[in-house]
Amino acid sequence: AGVPLQIGFVCRFAPAVAMVRSLIESGRLGEIYHIKAMLYRRRGIPGLGKWFTTRSESGGGVLIDIGVHVIDLALHLLGHPKPQRVSGICESRFGSPIEGYIYDEMWAGPPDPAGTFDVEDAATGLIRCAGGCSIEFNVTWAANLPERLIPDGVIVLGSKGGCSFDIWGQQITITDTSIGRLADAVLSVTEEPTWPAAWRDQHEAFRSVVADGKPAVADGTHGRTVQAVVDAIYRSSHNHREVEINC
Repeated sequence: AGVPLQIGFVCRFAPAVAMVRSLIESGRLGEIYHIKAMLYRRRGIPGLGKWFTTRSESGGGVLIDIGVHVIDLALHLLGHPKPQRVSGICESRFGSPIEGYIYDEMWAGPPDPAGTFDVEDAATGLIRCAGGCSIEFNVTWAANLPERLIPDGVIVLGSKGGCSFDIWGQQITITDTSIGRLADAVLSVTEEPTWPAAWRDQHEAFRSVVADGKPAVADGTHGRTVQAVVDAIYRSSHNHREVEINC
């Protein structure tokens, strides 16, 4: 349409992500061959029974709500290799019957007992990319887990080193053998609250696109690629097998 476009992949702007991207580009971690990303919610189904959980209106559940963010984040850290094949599993375990769903709080609630829940509340996938690297992801809207047992985390595995971090955390942990033995080093990223910082930096990036004509950090091509991966995950889950990604 000839207008500026930036896709809202806010996780890219988390301070920890920026530091990890710099580490990867510096070569300290070597060749990155696998990334594992996860966002677990114990009881996080939003607007149960309303449009958010009605496939004909929303298009899907947790995969297109928060799964898109970890998929994009992994591709971003890998330098955007072409995703080729995926094996995915989507589960719907907690939202039906609606009146039986136990929760502490609900975004866009309260639930509508007479409404619809026909989307997934958990998704798992293994994505094979060009060049031999791979992505594993796990996301849930609901799971029987202690709160914050598993952080909103990412694990990056490279030939020279690896790292792990909470997307919204203030530090990252690097593991390598640079001192002649296997050792962990904890690096401080920032002391400021990371959630508002990420949104601020995303808004600033879009201001630069509109006002200064800079290329978007997350452009339409990246959005299209993530959507192609999501479509393939749904097909894989439905067909119970690995499928090709059409991107």
